[in-house]
Amino acid sequence: NGLRERKTTSKAGYSRRMGVMPRTKIVEPFSIFKPSAYNRWVIKFNGKQYKTGLEATAHNRNKAAEIGWRLYYDDIKNNEVEQSISRHITFAQSFDNFIKNYAINASVKTKEAYKRAFSVIVPDAMTANKPINEATILHHVKAAILRNRQIKNGWDVYRRAFVKYLNWCVEQKYIASVPDISPYFPKPTPKKIQIFTNEEFTQIFEYFQKKDKEFSVLLLLLASTGLRIHEALLLKRSDIEQNTVHVISKDGKRAETAIVSDDVLVALQSLPQRKNKKVFRWELISVSRLRKRFYTAMDDLGIIRNGRSFHELRKTFISIMANADIDVRTASRLARCDIKVMMKHYTVLSTETVQTAAETIAKKLNKTNNTANE
Repeated sequence: NGLRERKTTSKAGYSRRMGVMPRTKIVEPFSIFKPSAYNRWVIKFNGKQYKTGLEATAHNRNKAAEIGWRLYYDDIKNNEVEQSISRHITFAQSFDNFIKNYAINASVKTKEAYKRAFSVIVPDAMTANKPINEATILHHVKAAILRNRQIKNGWDVYRRAFVKYLNWCVEQKYIASVPDISPYFPKPTPKKIQIFTNEEFTQIFEYFQKKDKEFSVLLLLLASTGLRIHEALLLKRSDIEQNTVHVISKDGKRAETAIVSDDVLVALQSLPQRKNKKVFRWELISVSRLRKRFYTAMDDLGIIRNGRSFHELRKTFISIMANADIDVRTASRLARCDIKVMMKHYTVLSTETVQTAAETIAKKLNKTNNTANE
């Protein structure tokens, strides 16, 4: 039709022909949005939300972006500082800070456990003066296990203590994360659950009835309620109401109750009244001394210890309930213990209980088979 067709070109093509590269859109390392019930711009960066206080207008959107970029560059600076620290801080320096700051309120025994675990994995000054990072951590762990093949069942304790220290190092930004060191440690040999027989406990109880009546009442309370030794030593008269004893949970976060029989209640009431209102005369720092007295009694009576102490009285209490055919949920509530933990670490079933259970299962199976055949 005589008209010349106009050739269309894109902006990018035109810019390239003119020798100018097109402007590329900069991707923001953060997001800016307006919540439905909040007419203000909000910035989301590194998984956190920051309220800008700026009204959600187009003009204020640019101001919010400036705040977002400031957050981004501050984060880069902080990471550079953290990386510089992590490159220079050594095992010795970080562990010294761990003991002075994290473990400052820990008991002497707990501090010694941390130091022992550290000395096994980081054994000498040359090793301790190396910078702490993922590679050196894994290297020291592997070398320690090869160097200490004679250790059989102590590794689990060392691993837990060392991981506690490493987790603290992450909190302090000494390292980015804790490497998985569990696969390198030998698996501990399962320990046989130890409890006291009725005859053994009766012997020990009667021994202290003559030597120290208050100690015998303490043992009776532990064996008949499953209380832990520290829970019993902290008891006050006001914690006992009729046949109920009020204690604080193991983690210190909630109140729990234990049931006390009439006989045990009478024994507790027979103890002398004290000005501090406590049931027993001993403090928590006396546990080691009380444990030695317990051991002495077993030695005098010719009872083999087998690593048993106060906590085995709790295991005895739980095992008695299991063998008495008490419902597992009821037993868990009375023992103030998770069912899975209770069955794995505390319960010893007698031969009679196992045989009875096997016979019951066999009868049910036979009954099911007979019904199916009919």
